[in-house]
Amino acid sequence: MKRLRVLRTLASARKRLRDVAAGELALAEAETLARTVRRDGYQADRVRILAEAPERFLRSTDPRTLLMADEERLLAEYLIGHAEEQRQVALRESQGRRQALGKREAELRVAERVLERALAEREELARRNEQRALDDLSSTRARRGG
Repeated sequence: MKRLRVLRTLASARKRLRDVAAGELALAEAETLARTVRRDGYQADRVRILAEAPERFLRSTDPRTLLMADEERLLAEYLIGHAEEQRQVALRESQGRRQALGKREAELRVAERVLERALAEREELARRNEQRALDDLSSTRARRGG
């Protein structure tokens, strides 16, 4: 009885740990998605800057406008690079969380198998005890003659 209680507690704890790992993975993947969206936004800004550049250059009479356009392009490229670095960090974090989840799931499967075996052993022991009792009862009746 005590063994089964311990095994049930262990399986329950493993299940909670697996659920926590799944939640952490979901958060890491959401962060990866957010960083990907941020990077894509910076890339869209760069495309817009480059698309507007020819018209801006034709309208401009001030050389500072040309320098500003180039600075905007350089800033957009820097932001893209920085956002991509952050995205890569988030991807590595997601991969680590995914591996942790796999480990937790494996631990849970082992705990559940051990619990199932213990329950099966308990049922087998109960069946054997019942059979012994029936055998004892029938042998007692046979000795009495009846």
